[in-house]
Amino acid sequence: DTSPLLVRLGSSAFHGMMDLSSGDLDTLIQSNTLRMGTDAHFSQNGNKGTGKLPTLTLDEARWRLDDGASIMVTALEKFWPKCIPLVEATQKALQFYASINMYVTPPEARGFDVHYDYEDVFILQVHGSKRWRVWAPDPGVDQMELPSRSNHRTLPSKSKVPATVPFGIEMQRCA
Repeated sequence: DTSPLLVRLGSSAFHGMMDLSSGDLDTLIQSNTLRMGTDAHFSQNGNKGTGKLPTLTLDEARWRLDDGASIMVTALEKFWPKCIPLVEATQKALQFYASINMYVTPPEARGFDVHYDYEDVFILQVHGSKRWRVWAPDPGVDQMELPSRSNHRTLPSKSKVPATVPFGIEMQRCA
């Protein structure tokens, strides 16, 4: 079955693995060299960018968040060891490569436009809440078959919106 699945777990389900406070975000940025465009990105109102400097600085992160931008950190497990057990458990259970992307979005802000992901996605809401619209795969927009990753020219547009009716889901903090 490829339909979206919502599972609500108790607050202790991921305790210790994904507990990131705003102070931890500061620590993450200050104690790592996050390369903009590779390890970190900004996104605001659907527009993805890399920032003004080659590496993410705390000052730019704070300024961009205050301005309503989202910060995305890819492969968080490389920079935040607390989440390594979650990645390892997921890989062991599924027998597939797994990685964690972290998105920090200010309240009432929108980082990305409607899109779809080529890979399976598990979403954990670790702070605050967010209203998500999630669609089941729609063969009419080429979501059913994973394109070749070796040739990015074969990737269909991620911005095609499925014709199916989305599920509206309010995600609450789970950790």
